[in-house]
Parts: sequence; structure tokens; C-alpha cells
Amino acid sequence: MAKGKQTKPDDFIPALINQDKNQTKFSSTFSLDNELKKVIDLFPEGVMITDLEHNVIMVNKWHALLDYFAEDELVGKNLFDLHKEGYYTELTSWMRSKDSIHMLIRTKNNRVLLVTGKIIWQESRDIAGWFYTLQDVHDFRELKLVLEKRAAIPSAFNHRGKQEQSPEFIYKSKKMQSIFNTMLKVCWADSPIIITGESGTGKDVIARKIHELSNRSGRFVHVNCPSIPETLFESELFGYETGAFTGAKKNGKPGLFEMAENGTIFLDEIGDLSYNMQSKLLQVMQDGSFRRVGGTRDLKVTARVISATNQDLKKLIADGKFRADLYYRLCVIPIHVPPLRERTEDIPILADHFLQELNIKYGIRKQFSQGLVDWMLSYSWPGNVRELKNLVERLFVSSSKNIIQFSDLGFENLDEAIAHSCYKEDITLEEAVANLEKLLISRALKETPNTRDAAKSLGISQSTLLRKAHKYGIDTS
Repeated sequence: MAKGKQTKPDDFIPALINQDKNQTKFSSTFSLDNELKKVIDLFPEGVMITDLEHNVIMVNKWHALLDYFAEDELVGKNLFDLHKEGYYTELTSWMRSKDSIHMLIRTKNNRVLLVTGKIIWQESRDIAGWFYTLQDVHDFRELKLVLEKRAAIPSAFNHRGKQEQSPEFIYKSKKMQSIFNTMLKVCWADSPIIITGESGTGKDVIARKIHELSNRSGRFVHVNCPSIPETLFESELFGYETGAFTGAKKNGKPGLFEMAENGTIFLDEIGDLSYNMQSKLLQVMQDGSFRRVGGTRDLKVTARVISATNQDLKKLIADGKFRADLYYRLCVIPIHVPPLRERTEDIPILADHFLQELNIKYGIRKQFSQGLVDWMLSYSWPGNVRELKNLVERLFVSSSKNIIQFSDLGFENLDEAIAHSCYKEDITLEEAVANLEKLLISRALKETPNTRDAAKSLGISQSTLLRKAHKYGIDTS
């Protein structure tokens, strides 16, 4: 390209297209424009360019991650041939027309993509080829929900004072949808929130998301309560003045409540605070102010307090280990996060999210086999989302192939896998039976051509199989 001339994509896209109308196969002699490749790699969605005969000429790196095709695997293939293999099936009904396209398609790996297709015209007004963009529908479902909900809550919510990017809030289940609806309703207010749930369920993610959705201009300050020694509790939370004690900094030090000014202070594992520390925190919650150690001036609390625990605080109150008055100060808005085993619909979407993060980080295209996903759905996940995320990373790193298989878990045989799915220290017989049924039904449906044969292999009626599959959310199509 000549220097000094402003170049638009329309100026050089046609140069990539084989304009010999009599040629039906992809030509390996195309001179691919390196500048265009650099441009389409900057697109935040998948890009695919085809010629007049629907042969793929170029794709960007994001397309490869969306559809698990490496560039060298896809370039040169014909979309009609890919259709026969089960790819881009909805597109072929449109490809014979001369209109632009906006449509949803389902990929062979069961992703739903929004496809926008534009015709590339030559100066003679003959068709030179097609330019497609592809976006994963899941990426903007949450954004759409937020925008819809935002109009129904106070205008203060429309001013977002975010200073830190929170982890993505990924879910599909109705239980997590209900929690998200609660978050949208309460995020704009100053009322204290307490988040309860088992270890690893993502209580910190919810706290960060509430802060992100709020109108608070300050920071999100995460306080791990058990990590603060009792002797340092006051100086850490409330700060200290010059000369307050031996070893104090010359100019004093602001505490965590001050650092969270006009923001959110997140008191994680609040149930582990000693009774004495609880008393000091209660005074701050009651008065709405505090003093630095060695200070004489009252400082107003401007941070919203969100606390979290994996313990049963009511039981701790009954045992005399937690103050009832502090509990009621903290528990203005309670949010309980269910364990992963009670919202199995979230397992595949969370696992895929963690996998895609790793794919993007390392520039690799890996995916899970259906057998592995079936096992994930049957496992009880005592460590919840944290355990799932760690397992995904282990499998990603240790698997040598792009398709991560059930065998990569390292189980010797199916019996061991079943035992791993069904055994947990506090699991009930009903939960163990349900896990086993999910595993066996998923395997039977995978290994047989239809539900009738699957039911026969399990020794049950077809109606029983369909009823149980519906109960466990197992796809029978």
C-alpha cells in the first residue's frame, strides 16, 4: 500500500478474492494481505472470509477459539463440504442468496453463535466473496440482562463508580438467576449484606459483583478476617496515629475502613472473628464511626459493609461463639449461595468459561469430551466452583490432546469413577443414588442410538429413562 494514502478495508478485501468465476477450488496462489490479517486479528469476535465459491480464504485467531478450528485446518475448505460434516448447517440455506445475513447458528460443539454476513462486491458489482463475523451469544446474555434490569431500579444505579474489574458472574441455573436479581435490586443502597454458603461457592465473586454494579466511587477492599491477629485487629481495620505504639510509622497509617472510603469493605470469613474482635466491630456498626488507635477524632464510616461466612452463624450464636447483636447488624440483606451440586446446570458453562480463559491465555484450542462433561455433572463437587476451576486447569495443563477426555482424570476404571462421584463424607444415600443414575444414564445415551435402546441397556422402560433424564437435566435429543 502506498504511504500517505488512507486505506479502507473495502479497498483491499477484494484483492484477496479469486475473481476467476470458472475456478471452483481454492487457489493456493492467493497473495494474502498481511495487513488485513493483522486487522481482523484485532476484532473482538470471530472473522471468516470466503470467496465466490464459498471456499474459506482467511479466519482470525478468535474464530479458531470459538469453533475449535485451527486456521490451517479451515483455510481452503468449502462451507458446503463443512455442512456435510455438521458445521455451519444453518448458513447453507442462505449462501445461495444475495442478501446480508443476521442469524443464530449452533456449532458442532454446541455453541450458539450470532453470525453477521456481508457480501463483498467488486467494482463491476459482481460478487467477489463474503465477509462473516461470529459472536458467542453467551458473551452478551449477561450484559443484556443487566441493561434490562437497570431501567427498573433507582437512577443512582446508573452511575457506576467501579475501580476494580470483578470476575465474570457466570451462571445458567434459576437459583443463581434469583441471586443476581437480588444483587441488582440492592446494589445501589448502603445496607449491610451477609453472604453465606459453603467454601468455594464464589461468595467473594458475588461481593465484588455487587460493588461493581453499585454507584460507589471508592475501592473494593477484601479483608480476610482469620489472617488478622487479634492484637493487630484495631490498627489494621481502623488505622493508627503517630506514636500510637512502639514501632508505629512516623506519619501514622490509615486502616482498611479508611482505604474503603466511599467503596466497599468485604469482611470475609466473619465467623472466625474472636468474641473480643466482634465487640469492636459491633461498636463501629452501631455508631457508624471509629477512631484510629491513639487518635481523638471520630471518622465516619462511608464504606458499605459486606460480610461472608461458610459457618452457621445461628449455631455459633446458640453456642455463645458469635454475638447476636452483631449478627443482626450484619444481616440486613442475606444472600445464600447454593453449593454446585444443587445447581448442576451451571457446571458445564462454568467449566467451559474456565477452559476458554486458558485457551485465550495460552493461545491453544482445547475442549471437553462429552464423556468428561457427563462425569462432571455426576460428581458432587465438595470444593464447589473452586474445585471445578482447579480441575479444569489441571486437565488443561496435563492433557496432551486438544480433546480432553474422561480418561485424563486418571481413574483406573468406571468403578473408580463411580466411587469418586458418589462418595463424600456427608453425602446422603439419595444424593449418591442420584449421582450414579446421572452417570449411567448419560453413558447409556452416549453409547446407544436412541432413548429406547438406552433404556433397554439399563433395564428400565423408555418412559422411566425420559422422566429421570428430565429430572436431572440430561439432554436426550
